[in-house]
Amino acid sequence: MLIQHNMSASNAGRMLGITGRGIGSSAEKLTSGYKINRAADDAAGLSISEKMRKKIRGLEKGMENVQDGISFCQVADGALNEVADMLQRVRELSIQAYNGTNSKNDRHIIQEEVGECIDELDRVFETTKFNEIYIFRNGQRVQGDVYHTEAHMEKAIQSSVRDIPAWLKINDVVVKPGTQPKIEPHPGYLSKLQQDTSQIMKHDFKLSNGSYAKVYYGNDQGTTADGYQWAGDFIKNTGTAAYAELMQPGKELYDYITKHLDSNGNYTGWTATFSDNATAKIDFSEYAGLKDAGELYSRLSDLVGVELAFPCGTCHNMEAVRFSGSFIGFDNLEFFDQAPYYVAKKEINLSQKDFLWNGKKYAGYFDAITDVMAMDDADPDKAVRTTDLAKAVAADLAQSTYNVLGGAMTTHYDRALMDGTDPYSVYIYDYRDKDSISADSSVEALIRTSGSVSYAYEAEVLDGYYTHYDRWEGNPVWIQASDEVGDGISIRSGYLSADWLKLGDYRVDTYISEIEMEDDDSYQKRLAAWMAAVPEPKVEVYTASATYSKIIKPAQFDVVYENGEKKTVMTAPAVMQSVTEDREFCRYIYDESAAGPRPVRNCTVHEKYEPSELSLVDDAIAAVSSMRSYYGAIQNRLEHTYNNNYNADENLTYAESRIRDTDMADEMVRNSLLNILQQAGLSMLSQANQMNQGVHMLLS
Repeated sequence: MLIQHNMSASNAGRMLGITGRGIGSSAEKLTSGYKINRAADDAAGLSISEKMRKKIRGLEKGMENVQDGISFCQVADGALNEVADMLQRVRELSIQAYNGTNSKNDRHIIQEEVGECIDELDRVFETTKFNEIYIFRNGQRVQGDVYHTEAHMEKAIQSSVRDIPAWLKINDVVVKPGTQPKIEPHPGYLSKLQQDTSQIMKHDFKLSNGSYAKVYYGNDQGTTADGYQWAGDFIKNTGTAAYAELMQPGKELYDYITKHLDSNGNYTGWTATFSDNATAKIDFSEYAGLKDAGELYSRLSDLVGVELAFPCGTCHNMEAVRFSGSFIGFDNLEFFDQAPYYVAKKEINLSQKDFLWNGKKYAGYFDAITDVMAMDDADPDKAVRTTDLAKAVAADLAQSTYNVLGGAMTTHYDRALMDGTDPYSVYIYDYRDKDSISADSSVEALIRTSGSVSYAYEAEVLDGYYTHYDRWEGNPVWIQASDEVGDGISIRSGYLSADWLKLGDYRVDTYISEIEMEDDDSYQKRLAAWMAAVPEPKVEVYTASATYSKIIKPAQFDVVYENGEKKTVMTAPAVMQSVTEDREFCRYIYDESAAGPRPVRNCTVHEKYEPSELSLVDDAIAAVSSMRSYYGAIQNRLEHTYNNNYNADENLTYAESRIRDTDMADEMVRNSLLNILQQAGLSMLSQANQMNQGVHMLLS
């Protein structure tokens, strides 16, 4: 029997302590309802439970946010519904105004209601708010472009003045006495010295009554088809009675003829040596000196659309040559006729004219230049061929210009001539007396250009590209649907207004003035009669601003091979620049005292009702309906989002409950067990302590 160590009591006490702690834990779980009250209860379970709690609370707050978003969409939809009703009313009023039984005042009254409807829908757009957020004016005005997509090239039409290129030298000061070049005729051109194929030379002389006498010199061929009568070979054969007045001293014909008589009395008013009165020199030699193929292309393109015109020596009409054609980014060229002043309308088409060079036939100069441009820069023949081509094109241009002018100048005193020693120049001669030129005409009046043309060019167009220099950039309304930052929905809060819907100036009471012009044939007849009656006009030089397009960078080309065949393709179009500068022009000043004012085209003005553009209202209704559909779709999406959040919240709550909540039935069973063990332990401890009483009895 031991007294130092009562092992039975010690063991009973230890077990009784364990039971007591178990009873305490069980009581805590039963009273709190949670299986985990501290980390020691279940460390892993606590970690999982806390993450689930985070998600659950985020979903619950997200559901509240989604409900706010649904309310936002409902407010927007309600406002747009009323706007749609107003637009339908505007369309209804527009159709009513279109009815022909309405008077002008009726349409003004209808417009008053239309204006009020538009003002009200603008006010709805401006004032509709949700929680102090402007739904249709939420954002800021910015400058810039709304959006753009892929670019493509489209044809655009432009009217411009094509000026004489700087490299084409026009010598228009050679009319000064003693400065004109002395060009002797050479074989093959002698026949060109005659006035026309009938070998006569015509002239108009002004009579004292203001009319004109039409005479010709040369072989007597009777009165010509255009009314010219023979005045003889020289002075002693000009005794036609009809012109007796002109043969008196001091009269124009008498004075003119007597100035041009030799010692034998023969008329010498025009020469066969072409050494008199060279008025202009058209010089292509600078082009012949170019050495870069790209520059050949660019310089030649500057000539397209240019027109050279030379006044006749006997009338106010002009002989003209036009340089037409097309090149990369420039086509459909059309000249503006200056009728009835231009006699010749022949063109030299630079891109279609047959051109034989280096043993090959090209369809125009541009075709030949492109062929040289495609050569490899490392090819030693490229420089030689470029120089050779420049000279060939310049010479062909000069020859073609001479052919056009030489063939056109057949019924007037003007003449075109080429010098055999200079293949790049064409000379223009005026057969008028030098004294007449100096007295009546300025140097600038002897050569003019008319480069007023319209042409098509390649313009870059951006599909869907809208430029609004004052547009509204809306701030999206973000609906945070859960605890994840990126987990949400953006509601577009766009800018709407009457101006944005293009209804700011919408009217149903617009009247326009319709102009009915006089028939063109009738007007031309009246104009022709006036032109025949009015004296010959004087030429006035004036300065005006002119705009024309200039190529600042030629088109870029590259060589590719397809199926072994070399092809030239354009890699970049020509870059053009609009240039505005002052230029000298000439105009005719008519003396209207004899024939009266120049006729103008008669016109009649009618006031006509201009129907409203219903398409604008239709587009506005479509835009508002589209916006309503958008808010409806967003509302449906938010409702689905709410339902999904609700399901997730329910499932996560159930999962978290299984981990953290107390199972009351199991815990009650365990608690009863622990209570029984506690009672048994107390009983055993009491019995173990009674063993010491036995030792006491033995000692006593």
